[in-house]
Amino acid sequence: VLGAAKALAANREDLPGVLKKMSSKSTHLLMVFRIKRSDGQFIWLETTSARKFDENGDMISSVVNCRDVSDRVSFEQKLQESEEKFRFLVNNSSDIVAAYDSNNNCLYMSPVVEALLGFTQQEYYDLNAPVRFALPEDLDSLKEQIKQDLNNRSINGNYVFRCVHKSGKIVWLEGRANREFNEDGELDRAVYIFRDITENKLLISELEESKSKLSSLIHHMPVGIVFHDTSFKVLLANDTAGRILGFNMTDAEDLYLNKMCRLYDENRVPITMETHPAAVAVRTGKSVKGRVVMVINEHTQKITWLSLKIVSMNSGDNSSDSVICT
Repeated sequence: VLGAAKALAANREDLPGVLKKMSSKSTHLLMVFRIKRSDGQFIWLETTSARKFDENGDMISSVVNCRDVSDRVSFEQKLQESEEKFRFLVNNSSDIVAAYDSNNNCLYMSPVVEALLGFTQQEYYDLNAPVRFALPEDLDSLKEQIKQDLNNRSINGNYVFRCVHKSGKIVWLEGRANREFNEDGELDRAVYIFRDITENKLLISELEESKSKLSSLIHHMPVGIVFHDTSFKVLLANDTAGRILGFNMTDAEDLYLNKMCRLYDENRVPITMETHPAAVAVRTGKSVKGRVVMVINEHTQKITWLSLKIVSMNSGDNSSDSVICT
């Protein structure tokens, strides 16, 4: 009667499980189920029962201890939901997420590894090495960097290296590490997040190649070209500009145009910093074309007549950071 009464008091959804457990012949019984209180609210109840049975297997007595575990169950449910959401995010992330123990055994590898590197999760587990796909040329430096971080007890680490896709192609990965150390300073576990940066690396390589080609083109042009900032410090100049102005423009790091030479207009009137064509281009944001000036080299006093074209380089906030002079 007591058992039936307790079972009938359970929430209808939990009732089949409660009845099934109560029908067992276990002398010690643990159950967690919802029960409706007199005020209509449901609570989670945990019951532990000590039961005695006769020779025929019929229960002759039962001592039951009950306690409200609603808060605990609520916390466990929220924790499970958080874990499920986290796993959903990890499994659907475009980044590889990997977890390792203190012995570098892979505890978890997100399935996106197959999309990025061509290997399945199981293949990754079977190889059992944290840098298992790193290109041999990058492997030693990568291991050394990780070793130094571990020796320094670095919680975080950043790594960029090349990997070999299952198909044989090269994939650039950028990795971020998050580590936990115990009280003795030994590694407990580490989580790595790897991102495919192959496109970025290829773009940078193409830009560097384009920059090199542009630089080569500029240096071999028959027209003198000078890039300088608003203080007239030379940023870049080609060989033609050096021959025209009488300076070695290859070592132009500390050269300033206003100190290298003096400018005069067509009437031989000195051009000041304020009336300099470059200053005008900077102030107005407009190009200066066909301005004829007389240039006197400060060192050799050589006079050269030039026709200038100056374009201001706008930084995006309506101010010019540098100018191009041809």
